[in-house]
Amino acid sequence: MCGEDVQRISGGGAIAIVHPLLPIGGNYAGHRILLQNTREGVTDLVLSKLGAKVELTSKRQNEMTVLIHCDGDLTTFDTEAIKVLHTIPIETERGPNACDRMIIEAGGRGIIGRTVSIRYNGHIVGNGIIGWN
Repeated sequence: MCGEDVQRISGGGAIAIVHPLLPIGGNYAGHRILLQNTREGVTDLVLSKLGAKVELTSKRQNEMTVLIHCDGDLTTFDTEAIKVLHTIPIETERGPNACDRMIIEAGGRGIIGRTVSIRYNGHIVGNGIIGWN
């Protein structure tokens, strides 16, 4: 995406496209996650659905959670073996979810290049990698 012919303007922050692992009844199409440090002391996470499939619905608060792993390994499927750097409960899919401020950079404690998962009702339903937006 680097070079003189890039058509897309940078949105700032980080982005991840989360693809389904095992569709829940064929309903889960995936999510786009945007992370930005535009407000003092917090990172705003905005979740938006991909595709036109039925959305995951939650009757109880915090059933959907975004997990940012300590690594960028998409081959680990053992949920017990996952080491998590950040856990963000999703309260709404209609606006920003504020969480503790994250370092949006590569290396060290930064989140760029790390695996991100969506956990729904205790099960990981999708994975992706965080990159620059």
